[in-house]
Order: sequence, then C-alpha cells, then structure tokens
Amino acid sequence: MTPLLVAPNPLDIPELIDLCLSNLHSQPDLCSCALVARSWVHPAQTRLFSTLRFHSDEKDWFPRIARLVSPQNSRLLPHIHHLIVRNGFTGIAELEGMLPLLGWTLRGRISCPNLTRLTFLYDGPPLSRMALVGLRDLLSLPTLHTVTIKCSGGFASERDFCRVWAICSPNIRHLIWMCNWPEESSWPTAHLQTTIQLRSLCLPRKAHPRFARKMLELLPFTLENLTTLSVSSINYSAVLWNVLQNKNINNNNIRELHFRVEIFDPDDDIIGLDLANFPHLAFLDLAFPRWQHCLDLLAALVRTIPPTNRLHAIQLELYATANDAFSGSCEPQPLCTAIAGVAGVFELWLKMDPAAEFGLWRVNANAAIVSH
Repeated sequence: MTPLLVAPNPLDIPELIDLCLSNLHSQPDLCSCALVARSWVHPAQTRLFSTLRFHSDEKDWFPRIARLVSPQNSRLLPHIHHLIVRNGFTGIAELEGMLPLLGWTLRGRISCPNLTRLTFLYDGPPLSRMALVGLRDLLSLPTLHTVTIKCSGGFASERDFCRVWAICSPNIRHLIWMCNWPEESSWPTAHLQTTIQLRSLCLPRKAHPRFARKMLELLPFTLENLTTLSVSSINYSAVLWNVLQNKNINNNNIRELHFRVEIFDPDDDIIGLDLANFPHLAFLDLAFPRWQHCLDLLAALVRTIPPTNRLHAIQLELYATANDAFSGSCEPQPLCTAIAGVAGVFELWLKMDPAAEFGLWRVNANAAIVSH
C-alpha cells in the first residue's frame, strides 16, 4: 500500500517560523511564541536572549549576573550575541560594582561562544581602577568581533584608556571609538603589540588631533587591511591623514568611506581629502546638516572623485541639528552639479524627508542620476 503523503504543518517549517518571528520585537510576544510548539522554542529564545543589556540604573543587576552562572541557564548562553553596558544619571556607583563582576563572570566563570559584539556607553566622572579592570576583562573575551566604546569623562587619561586594551581580544575587527580625555595627560611609554588587524574603524568626532594621533600609535591595532572608514570633518586632515598614513594604511583596500560633515567655522576646510586616493572605493556615504558651507565642502569633495572610479553607490543623508533655525537659505545646486559630473554609472541613495524644504533637491538629484 502506498503511504499517504501528509502535507507539512506550516507551523513546523523553520523558514516560515523565522519569517514570522522576525516581525516581533516585544519580549511578551516572543515569550508567547516560545510556548506555541517545541519547534518554536529555539528561534524565539534566539531573539529573546540575543542582546544582553545591563543598565546601572537597574537595581537588579546583581541577581541577573548570578543567573548567568546558574547551570539551568547554561543552554541559553549560546543565544547571546551582543552585550550592552551603559550608565544612567543615578547609577554611576552601581556601575563601579557591576563592571568588575560582569567582566570576571564572562571571562572566567561562563562561556558565551557566540558573543561577538560589545557596546559600552558611559557619561560621567572617571571610572575607578576596579571598573577599568572590569572593562578590560570584557574587551578580552576571545569571541569579540565588534567593539563600540562611547565614553565621555570615563577615562582620567589616555593611559587609563590604553590599559583597558592591554589584553584585548585578537579577533576584534570593527572598532567604533568615541571618547575624550583631559588635555593634560601622562602618556605611557610602552607600545602595545600591533597585531590586531582592523577591518573597519570609526574615528572620534571631536578628539584633539595630537591625542588622537598618539592614541592610535599606542593601541594594538594595525590598519593595513582596513576596508571601511568612518570619519567626521572636525580635525579631519589631522586625524585621518597624519594618523592613518603613519599607521601604514593601504588606501587601496578601502571599499567604504563614511564622511560626516559637522557644523564648524566656515573658514575651516578639508584640505588633504582627495577621493582619488581611494582607487577601489565602492560606497561613499555623505552625511551633512542643512548649512550652505557644509554643502559647498561636500561639492568640493565630490569633485575629487576620479574618472576611473569604481563607485557603486553614493548615499546622501541630511541630518537635523539644534542650530538649523539659524542656517539661513540653503542652495543644493552646487552639490547636485558635482554629483552629475561624476563619471560612471552608480546608484544615488537619498536619506532625507521628501516633505522637507529640499523638494528642489530631489529633482536635481534625480536629474543627476538620469545624466548617467
């Protein structure tokens, strides 16, 4: 007898389950999905526990760390991919106790084999020595691949910042670095071994050029294989060219360049930035506020794109600032003309509100695309 073919239950098809759960983001909804069927448990838990957050204003951080060590929760640890640690307005003292315990726990007591991202967000007074040790332990987790450190006031000196990298993971490939320090600092004399090859780097937006240069010279990273670079116009020539070229950066490897124009003195410029020095650039991202001198600077930058470029896409992002009310009239035509003059065929992506005052901008930008 030929067995009857039974149609599969749609609730048990992994691809459909993933597609359904990808549209859910609230914890109660995902918890409910984990109770639907046995086949729903793993994908629901993957989304529930993929990001582990610790906020210093939350008073339950100690029992939460203790639950990580509990044997009954060991099966959930492989779901963790991203660790976020941040402070609040009232929990700075709590963070001083949280960081050392969390670093010690994740480094020595448990294993999170898929923890690849670490984000540390801090705004407050300089961290204590024990808190810095905890941050150092977190940075040493061998599975880390991407690190974001946005820290205002947390490091009393560049020496403290270097100490947290002393035993950092050799597998870090992506670094977003937004920190500042007092201008009078004592520098360590010993350089860390530069064996960690970064693939992408986001430079600090407002770092003092001299300190940024010294910092990159001391950190254990080599930029020879950098493929993605993010930088802002503030201190641009000092930070990018004087620092990165001294680190033997190979511009031939850069495929993505993200450039953010900040509001600054109109007399400033971006001398030294020449896109002809990036022969294999495929994606150019330009973010700018609604200020005329910023548009003019971008127009000058776009005009340095060589005829032999390999661009696949240019993205233009208009972002708002608190000072936009004082920006005055803004004419995007020079930038539109510069884009229309770029040789080759590429896509133009616009990240801006179509209903904003840049209605004329959309027409001109589309004309630039048509001209190709």
